[in-house]
Amino acid sequence: KNTEYDSIEAYREGTMALLQEEKIQNQPAQWQQRVIQAVIDETEFDCKESELETLKSNMIQEYETYAAFLGGSLEDFVESYMGGVSMEEFERQIGEQAEYQLKSQLVIDAIREAEAISLTEEEYQESLKDLAQQYQAESPEAFETQYGREVIENNLLQDKTIAFVLEQAVEI
Repeated sequence: KNTEYDSIEAYREGTMALLQEEKIQNQPAQWQQRVIQAVIDETEFDCKESELETLKSNMIQEYETYAAFLGGSLEDFVESYMGGVSMEEFERQIGEQAEYQLKSQLVIDAIREAEAISLTEEEYQESLKDLAQQYQAESPEAFETQYGREVIENNLLQDKTIAFVLEQAVEI
């Protein structure tokens, strides 16, 4: 009654098709995460605790902003929107995410430097055009003004470095 399907069988088939499509769409992101995690696992790090704490603080602040937008506290948000996890579990998860984010960035930066990965002006301008179109900016110049050339270049270099790593990766 409450779906667009006219039978239980049609509902099952439709749901299965949606789940399979979702799985296919998520494969590149999952592959990228597995590859980066494999590199992280084989790397020794000297992470500064202050950098990790700053990342964790920024992540928590982002969640506090979401909670305030919804008219509640962080605790309410965690309980209602994050599967009812405790604040201790939330903080543990944030710690793991911050550590992964920091290590990922350190690994990507090291690979970019070791492989001398850079952007030509032509690559930058072409990517800027694509980004402006993708985000429906007035123009590439307006997009660059909004985000800043340095931020855009850093993101493009990160993407190019990740692409390089993925090209080298072999699934075992």
